[in-house]
Amino acid sequence: MYGNEVQRAATERAQELVNRLPQTEARRYIMEKVGSHQNTALHVACQKGVTEMVDFILNTMGEEVHRILYESNGDYLTALHLCKNADCVNSLLKPMTQEEKDDYIKTLDGMRMTAADTAAWAGRLPVVDAIFSQCSEQAMRHLLMRQDEWGQNIFFFASEGHGTEVIYLELLSYADNLDLPVHKVISKEGTNGETSVHYLVIKRWKRCILEAFRRLSLKQRQDALSKVNRMGYTPRSLALIPAGKVNFFTGTKQYVWSFFSGDSSGTGWTVDPELLHMIHFFTFEYTILNSLTASAQIQLSPSCVLLHKIGNQQDKVEQLEVSS
Repeated sequence: MYGNEVQRAATERAQELVNRLPQTEARRYIMEKVGSHQNTALHVACQKGVTEMVDFILNTMGEEVHRILYESNGDYLTALHLCKNADCVNSLLKPMTQEEKDDYIKTLDGMRMTAADTAAWAGRLPVVDAIFSQCSEQAMRHLLMRQDEWGQNIFFFASEGHGTEVIYLELLSYADNLDLPVHKVISKEGTNGETSVHYLVIKRWKRCILEAFRRLSLKQRQDALSKVNRMGYTPRSLALIPAGKVNFFTGTKQYVWSFFSGDSSGTGWTVDPELLHMIHFFTFEYTILNSLTASAQIQLSPSCVLLHKIGNQQDKVEQLEVSS
């Protein structure tokens, strides 16, 4: 509460100062870039989630509002890329026509990411939903299907960054509504050959795996689980790596874990019997998907046999004893 009061007082003080200036000078002042990131006042207001200040800035800019909307900071980010909450997104898009909204939403930052990509990567679900709710169907399709120069798409960013399972599930829902080919959007490869499925497995996002794979044919599921990244690992093999089994990766387990999750300790890597059981059925038993739902409690069998690739791409079988 105290923080909100301080923020409100600061906002009112800033508005009072700007209102004292002639219109031309006020707009020049608002457009000025400051700080190490060269942010405008609108960048700062969106980053802090101060909707009242966002509205005030846009009103002050008047007919020149598009100048500040498209203005990039020192990191090549627009204000939309920095939005902290849905209200700021809605305020930015409010003065635009639908065509202008679609054009603005497609704007890329210096990393060739849209604001939706950035929000999915950062785990800001309300911002993702706000952006998609303002899109036309064509723009929504673009956001879901587009790839950057490195082959990465929004599903990749949602799973690779600080995104959450809920965001990934929302993206799957949007893809469903547009009848997009799910097997294509979840299997786009990043710079090191990894797909979003690699990250779903490594993060143990079982509900996302279940929701994505029940939309695929048996062949599509097998292909998704067999994609080899540049380090030689498939999503299926990553599901089999237990904590402490360093020799399994010839001493490189800690590096691989930090590469995928940012956890330099490697302590978070554990075998999940339920995940292994799911992948077993996804790979070999396609009929079971008809009886599974996202909220189902999956019954474990005493053991499951999974095919996976180790070393020189040789197919091997590992028997995993799983206590039911």
